[in-house]
Amino acid sequence: MKIYKLLGFTIVMALVMMVGCAKTYKEGSHAVSRIQNVEQEARVGKEQVNSTITALDDMFNNMEGDLKEQFKTYSKSIDKLESQANRVRKRVDSMASTKADYLQQWEAQMETIESTTVRQTAEQRRKSVEAMFTNVKSEMDAAGKVFDPFMSKLNDIRTAMNMDLNRNGLKAMRPIADQAVADAKVINASLDGAISALSEAATALSASGG
Repeated sequence: MKIYKLLGFTIVMALVMMVGCAKTYKEGSHAVSRIQNVEQEARVGKEQVNSTITALDDMFNNMEGDLKEQFKTYSKSIDKLESQANRVRKRVDSMASTKADYLQQWEAQMETIESTTVRQTAEQRRKSVEAMFTNVKSEMDAAGKVFDPFMSKLNDIRTAMNMDLNRNGLKAMRPIADQAVADAKVINASLDGAISALSEAATALSASGG
């Protein structure tokens, strides 16, 4: 009778451990999904930055063209860029929330490990993953610091051109446009860093990755 009780207890404990591990694995899968979502939106964001700059360049460097159509294209590009920026922010917030849950579950699971060596190894791995998330946030923050002033310049140009859409008005705004182009290069460099960090983190955490 005692043997059956012991066997039953062992099975129950095994099931509890399996459920706990499954929960952690599920959190890990969610983390990878959120990272990949941010990476995709960041790539689209970079494309939209470049599309907006292309529209800006066309308006300032092709003054013999149809200014009304060029301005319309430029204005629509700004709206798309603002919309994409909001999507990126939402994805980043979602990733941050998932990351917190994932690392919390990971830490809770480590407390159940009896082997000191295994626990220390798991802790090192957890710290490595946390560092990846920190690196991603750092790169996204760097892009964000330049992005707001960049958008401000783009919108200022749009407002000015809406009131003074002619070649003289464009010439007056040219210094601001040049600054916006310079900002775009910095943003793209930061986004490249963020995309690289996101890709690395997703690979490292995926079931088929490192």
